[in-house]
Amino acid sequence: GLGQRGPGLCDRLRAMPSDPRALELKARERLNQKNYEEAQDYITKAIEKQSNSIELLLLRAEIHMYLANKADQAIVAAKTDKTKAEDELNKLQKGSSAESGLSGAASREAKPMSRAEVQATEDKLNDRISKDTTEAQQQEGRRTQAYVDILADSETILKLNSKTPDAYFWRGLAYSRLKKPEEPLKPSLTDYRTALTLNATHQYALLFLSDLLGKEENTRRDALRYAEDYNRFYPGDGFAREARLHNQLKQYSFALDAIEHAIAFDGTDLNNYDIRAESERGLGLGEQA
Repeated sequence: GLGQRGPGLCDRLRAMPSDPRALELKARERLNQKNYEEAQDYITKAIEKQSNSIELLLLRAEIHMYLANKADQAIVAAKTDKTKAEDELNKLQKGSSAESGLSGAASREAKPMSRAEVQATEDKLNDRISKDTTEAQQQEGRRTQAYVDILADSETILKLNSKTPDAYFWRGLAYSRLKKPEEPLKPSLTDYRTALTLNATHQYALLFLSDLLGKEENTRRDALRYAEDYNRFYPGDGFAREARLHNQLKQYSFALDAIEHAIAFDGTDLNNYDIRAESERGLGLGEQA
């Protein structure tokens, strides 16, 4: 909440402009600076003054998404460091046990840590593991709250105007991130498709539908259709996705064509060459060499 931010927050809130447009501009400025917390403060203040603004609510949903992504990165960092600390602790404990069985000469050569040093290092590593665990849990809470906020803003927008494609996209995203693993994806898919019904070129609805439907064998043809539409409207970074789907459907000549477009767009992505090799194997190219 606002009360958990830095000591300068109250001063900043008092210094905020009173005009919603000026507050929006400040929010966009902070967003461009990747200062998502302050961007959220400014846009929330603007919405308090103009609560029926769909534009402001959509901007806040976008800011919430960036906050969720920031939390995701923090979770990965905390869990990665925790794993490293656990590995170090395991090696330390194994090394300590091995050293305790060394002969006097071998022990002197290995220069083993004293029991006090081992214990002190163990304590530091255990403290690090505990802090990383707490950090990951706190960031998971922030991530969940960000998606809850996206859901709330999208619902508010749809009450104001039920034909807002971006609101369906944001609601679909929130559904997919908040759902339990055993729960169906249908609500998200329905919202993404509704967004496309209202805006046939909605970039992120096309992207997310092609990704989600591509995970299941029985929906890959639908995924391919969305991937092809994506590349028709936004040619470039989506060709590799289309090529993978063609490969999975054993449409290797189409896959080869798509991946050549991907390589022409970005020749530095080594994954593209693996996809091309799979397409060529499927077509039997190079087998006579």
